[in-house]
Parts: sequence; structure tokens; C-alpha cells
Amino acid sequence: MTPRGFTLIELLIVIAIILILISIALPNFLEAQIRAKIANTKGELRSLQNAMASYAIDRKVPMADGFERVDFWGLSLDPRYGNAAVEGDLTIWSQITTPVKYVSTLPTDDFHAADKGFNPDPRNPANNVYRYYSRGWRCLASGNSHNPKFPSIKAYACKVSPAARGRVEPSPFDPDNAYAGTYIILSPGPDHFHDAGEWAMYRPYVSYGGGNFTYSPTNGTVSKGDISAYSKI
Repeated sequence: MTPRGFTLIELLIVIAIILILISIALPNFLEAQIRAKIANTKGELRSLQNAMASYAIDRKVPMADGFERVDFWGLSLDPRYGNAAVEGDLTIWSQITTPVKYVSTLPTDDFHAADKGFNPDPRNPANNVYRYYSRGWRCLASGNSHNPKFPSIKAYACKVSPAARGRVEPSPFDPDNAYAGTYIILSPGPDHFHDAGEWAMYRPYVSYGGGNFTYSPTNGTVSKGDISAYSKI
């Protein structure tokens, strides 16, 4: 008896079934990938905090951000990449890798956004690292001026006016009173959009979980907001 092959109708039915299964499985697979990246990001932020805690203990000051480093622009990988360079750049993180390796491997941001965000500046695609804000950003964002001195970071001073002392709002206000943390590290999160998550440590927003600045899984992986971690160190 001659074996009978598949008819065209049968092949189409099999292909249709396969496509249906793919349409069901693929979104779940992609969702699982994003959830894994979120968990990995949170773990890396904790690891960076541990490394920075060791740095702060040794140096008696928190790691400087780009706004504190007056030599920063000269060290930036590419001067074409505007103000975004001071928010996330390999030269910032080199403080915990050179000369002392407080972290064995510098993690990169799975949700790196090159040019998405409020008042965006293009970021160098090679700078796929977490954004970092510390004393320099807190000082300037609170409406004050500062006196950065690198490499003598201990000499750093935020010039808070007498009228701003103790104030939380409006600008200018006292950064030591207004921010819940000394520094904050963040990733744009699953939406790949920098939602100004550094403001998640601003006390008026802390009481409700950072507001729209902070990623929340309530709407699944499509939720807006940045993934961040801040510390009082």
C-alpha cells in the first residue's frame, strides 16, 4: 500500500495550530524575560550599594556623582553626549573599580535608554550603566549652588542659603532635609524611559512610594517608572 502524504488542508491546519501555540507561548516567554531582568536589576542595585558602602567607609564620604567631579567632562567617553553624561557614565563608576575593586564586575543596565526621558540628552550607547545621583545633584536640584573639588571630594560643599535652611519646599530648599537618601542609583525600568526616578527620594514623594517616578509591578511589566535604590550612607 502506497503511503499517503499530508494534504494541503492538513498542512495548513498543522501550521495554524503551531502559530496559535506560538502566539500563546511567546508573550509569556517575553514577559518572563522582563521579570527576570527586573529581578536582576534589583539584585545588581543591592550589590552596588554594598560596594558603595565599603567605599564610603574607607573614604569617609559617599561616592561622588558627575556633578561633583570638576574633571568629569574631560574624562567623559565622548563630549558630544551632553548633560546625560553626568547622570550615568563609566567614569563615575570607575571610583569603585579603580584602584580598589569594591565590585569585581561593573554591572550594566538591561533597560538602558540612550535618549528617552524628560529633557533628554543623547547618551553614549557604550555607557550602558546605571544612573547615579549624589551630593552634587541633590545640591543643584534643590536650587542651591555648590563647590565641587575633585579629587579632594571631602572638600565638597553645597552652598545652602540661610533662607533655605530646614526647608523641604519650595525651591531653594535644604537638601539634607528634603531628600531621604544621600545617593540614589536607578534604571529606567521596563518602559526604557527615564522617568526622573532620582526624585523618588524627595521626601514629599517618599510617603506615597515615589509616585510616578518609581516602577511598580501593579500593571505587570508595562508599568511606568524607574527602578531605584537609595541610601542614607
